[in-house]
Amino acid sequence: MTAERKVRAIAVPGHPSAEIPLIEFSATTPGPVVNIVGGLAGTAYPGIAACRMLAKRLPGLLTKGRVRIVPVVDVAGFYARAARFCPLDGRAVVGAFTTAAAEERSASDRIAEAVAEAIADADVHIDVRGGELTELHAHWAAVPPAASQFESLALAVASGADMRVSVDPEDPMALELGAAGRIATGSRAALIISGGGGVTDVVGHAQVLLDDLLRVLDALDVIDGIVTERAVPLRVVGPRVWSHIAESPGLWMPATAPGVWVAAGEVLGHIRDYFGEPLQEVTAPFDGAVLALTTSMAVNVEPAPDGDRWFGRTVTVAEASRE
Repeated sequence: MTAERKVRAIAVPGHPSAEIPLIEFSATTPGPVVNIVGGLAGTAYPGIAACRMLAKRLPGLLTKGRVRIVPVVDVAGFYARAARFCPLDGRAVVGAFTTAAAEERSASDRIAEAVAEAIADADVHIDVRGGELTELHAHWAAVPPAASQFESLALAVASGADMRVSVDPEDPMALELGAAGRIATGSRAALIISGGGGVTDVVGHAQVLLDDLLRVLDALDVIDGIVTERAVPLRVVGPRVWSHIAESPGLWMPATAPGVWVAAGEVLGHIRDYFGEPLQEVTAPFDGAVLALTTSMAVNVEPAPDGDRWFGRTVTVAEASRE
């Protein structure tokens, strides 16, 4: 029997242009409530496309429970083609989910609050990230601190990601936890799945993320009728996650790639001036795996209005460990 489909909009108080689409599929048999959220940044296209592809596939597959899909959280950023920062306030919506809002709430705060309220009663939550236009992500799954660890880790394995990232709450967060971080604080199962990005093959990257989502939904026993075997074993990295922030503006020349294992001290790239003279050599702080790599040549050390240093970030590495 085809699942019931409902579409509604999540209103953002004071910001009608930020209204967010939510698609909900319900089976006749009770089961878990699952959130799948993409587009935490307006140009994170692989995750957005994966959510849209899942919405087309799901009606004929869902046999139990409910699945809610939010393809694009930063709608204003999507239509403005704004990488990373919401054009309504110059902030990153992904960070607003886990950062305490100021007394005067900005648009990003209100977007995060509206989405969190609309999907608050989930049993399982998945952020589908996908790299921005200006960065490439390795294929990884991360479990936020405070999430239901047993179930979340099982879903990370089921996802089929090449790497599982263990995030240490003791360290400064180089990996922003977004809506998954908000859900995880209630000790519910939460997961971040990421991959792709850059400027090529959005559909191919989205298909990889879609396969991840289908495997997770199959592991939760809410869908039926797909092949769920993973093509590769899950490698484990973490717990520390580190991002390099440029010390001066210049041209970023990477010497590595997403998903590559690196040794402590290995050169990850160089920042040079416009005449080719070296300004800084970037090296790995520990043995680990490259999770994200900036593809934009220009780096800017000036923080965004909310203090975000994303335009100065060149590479993100997770410390290597094995289970």
